[in-house]
Amino acid sequence: MTTYTSKRIALLVARNNFVYRGVGAYCKSILDWALSQGHTIDVISDNYVRDNGLFDAYRDQVNWYQPSDIIEEKNWRELSAFKNSFNTELSLNFRNGLIRALRKHSYDLVITNVGEALHAVTSIGLHKVTTVLHPTHHESEAGVPMAHNMFAPGVTDVFQSLCSLPDVHLACQSTWVQQHCQAYTGKTDECTVVAPIVPELGLLDFDQLPQTQWGVGFVGPWEPRKNPEAYIEALKQAGLPGVAIVPSDTSAEKFKQKFKEAGIEYKIYVGVTGDEKTQIIRGLAAAYHPAISETFGLGALETAHTCPTVLLADYDWSHVHADYCTVVSKDAVADTLKSLYGTGVSDATKAALQQRHQQAVATLEGFLNRTRDTKRTKNSFYEQLDADQLVHHEQFVNELPSFCTDEIYKLARACYQEGVDTLHSKGGTYYRITGSGVEPQEDLDVFSKLFG
Repeated sequence: MTTYTSKRIALLVARNNFVYRGVGAYCKSILDWALSQGHTIDVISDNYVRDNGLFDAYRDQVNWYQPSDIIEEKNWRELSAFKNSFNTELSLNFRNGLIRALRKHSYDLVITNVGEALHAVTSIGLHKVTTVLHPTHHESEAGVPMAHNMFAPGVTDVFQSLCSLPDVHLACQSTWVQQHCQAYTGKTDECTVVAPIVPELGLLDFDQLPQTQWGVGFVGPWEPRKNPEAYIEALKQAGLPGVAIVPSDTSAEKFKQKFKEAGIEYKIYVGVTGDEKTQIIRGLAAAYHPAISETFGLGALETAHTCPTVLLADYDWSHVHADYCTVVSKDAVADTLKSLYGTGVSDATKAALQQRHQQAVATLEGFLNRTRDTKRTKNSFYEQLDADQLVHHEQFVNELPSFCTDEIYKLARACYQEGVDTLHSKGGTYYRITGSGVEPQEDLDVFSKLFG
């Protein structure tokens, strides 16, 4: 039997981000939140989703929209030889995937994860009629001064300008990020602290922590920004074993080499997620994350649920995790790791993490509750709704002679319209007059009678 819910979410994520780290982990946590709350969620991408196992569990629960025809534009790669440029191809494919999804559904919330996705959403004006939430995943996008920015200067300007648009809500992962965003955008209410949900929800089950734990954990790739050399040096000084959880074989080989050179006992895990990753993190006796900069620090958040987690006081991002991590200076790291190794997670830390999770979920839920619009525009959609009491989104769109931006606005507004109930299922979106008893009748035959 089809279950109908009242809220539908669009999650825009690039194909290249369907990996076991960063944005991919963030998107996994959004999917878990939405499905656990009974919402319907669609993934909209610029290309076919990577089949790497990360999202296998969602195949029967989530629609996956990508463009029917993939645009390939290689000239953009030549615009800047040393820094990432604005990816026109990515933006256009996001837009085309988005249009395909909008032909089938309206959305109560749109979450974008890269600047090109936000460009696709705002270029058709969807942010004017639908709540758009943009997580500021990269520091320069959030207005944080970067000594070694991965983006070309003009691209940073474009992304920051998109973040400054009215009606675009910024999901600042911490108060540190929020302060930077507010300083360069001048926004107040639109710069909201939306703390990331832990990607593996099983880590919230503190009753499953083992009695014996081993190794100092590091979560992330081998790259300068993560500062893995400092991790290796701290383990060498402390005489403790290491556990590296990395996204690729390339990083695994680098960690293996460095562990052996330093004479450190070690374990390395590549591309783990779900229950497997949860069990590995539960087995850690401590964790150390010396990253130079992090907008949200998912690795630190994950390990804090299972073991004492140490961060560096030298870097501002670390201090926003002080409620559940230990923040110390560089010269105190080795002694701190030795003293905390194997001591477990305190009851106060567990309580802080539970409260943090509940607040993060409540904040996300708040974006789904938008003020209802009492003014109804005269157009063919409402005429049909008044006549039939129930309108099937996709059928109505297919009956239109064209699908221009104006038609998107008509249906995008419907879920915020006073007197209109929006019914979402994985298979379809329907609208009915509030108080009407008419129910959708979905059938495998798409050409059969749609209204019951």
